[in-house]
Amino acid sequence: MKYAFIEAHRGQHRIATMCRVLDVSSSGYYAWRRRGPGRRELADRKLLRAIQDVHHKSRGRYGARRIRAELKALGHRCSRKWVARLMAEHGIEARRRRRYRITTQSKHNKTVAPNVLNREFKAGAPNQKWVADITYIPTAEGWLYLAETSLLGLIDSYGIELVHPRREGRSPKQIGRKGSSNRRWIVGGKLCLLLNHLGLIVEWACDTANVYDGSAFQALVDQVAGQMVVFSDVHFEKQDWQPSNLRLCKRGEWNSRMLIETVLSMLTVVCHLKKVMHRVWAYFQSRLAYTVAIFNLLVQWHGLQPDQNGFVSLSIAEFSL
Repeated sequence: MKYAFIEAHRGQHRIATMCRVLDVSSSGYYAWRRRGPGRRELADRKLLRAIQDVHHKSRGRYGARRIRAELKALGHRCSRKWVARLMAEHGIEARRRRRYRITTQSKHNKTVAPNVLNREFKAGAPNQKWVADITYIPTAEGWLYLAETSLLGLIDSYGIELVHPRREGRSPKQIGRKGSSNRRWIVGGKLCLLLNHLGLIVEWACDTANVYDGSAFQALVDQVAGQMVVFSDVHFEKQDWQPSNLRLCKRGEWNSRMLIETVLSMLTVVCHLKKVMHRVWAYFQSRLAYTVAIFNLLVQWHGLQPDQNGFVSLSIAEFSL
C-alpha cells in the first residue's frame, strides 16, 4: 500500500522524501516496480472484469450473492466475500427497489383546511369557483410538486448570483458563468419559470447566467404548445424560433405580467434565492427543485382568490408569514 501511494504521487514529491516519510527503502520501492502485479492482483483483475460483465447484463440489479452464483455457473471459482470485497472497492452496488411511500397521511391532529367547494363544481357565473391541481413527480430525491397548465401563462428568467464563485476562466469545474441580470453583471446561474394564470409554477429549467433566454429555454414553451399561450418579455425573441403559442410583451404593455414579477420578488425576499453558495451544479439544481416545489405549496396555503381578469394577486407579506 505504501509503494502504491509513492507511485501515485511520484510526480508531486521526490521519491526519496516519500520513502523516508513512509519508513520504506528506495530500493524496495524500485524492486516493487520491477516485479509488476502479483498473482492475487492478477486474479482480482480477472474476477473484477467478470463481475462487471454480470452486473451490466443484470442491469445493475444483482448484488454480491447473485453475482457469485452467476460466476459459479460460468466456471469461476470464487467466494462471496471475495466478490463483495471487489464490488465495494470499485463502487459496484445493486440497484435497490424504492419502497412505496404514502404521500397523503390522514391520521393526524393538525388543522385541516375546510372543504369549501365540497364537490359542487357547477357555477352560476364566471370567476365564482376556481380549482387547481398539483402533479406529483417522482425524482431521485423524492416527490416534487408542479401545477397544471392553463390557457394563459407567463414565462421569465431570474438571475441567481453564486457567492464566492469560481471566477470565470480559473477552473474547468466552475459552475457559474458571467452574465447580465437586471442590468448588472453577475457570475452565477439563471432560473426560468413557466407560470399558469394562478401564479403557480408549471415547469422550470436552469442554466448558466451567460445564456440567452430565447435559446436556452425554448423547450419550456415548446412542450406546452397547444395547451398554453405563453407571454414573455422581449428577451425570448429569436429569429429562427417563433412558436405559435409565444406572445412577446414590451415593457409596460401588459399589466398582468406583473404577476411573474411578484413571484420573482417572493423568491428573492422570502426564499432568499438571489444569492446562493453552492459550488456543485447538482446541489444547485436540487436547491432550485425544492424551492419551486415548496413555493407552489405555500402559495396555496390559504387558497387562491382571482381578480376580475381571472388572475391571482399574490401577497409577499402573507407568503412570508
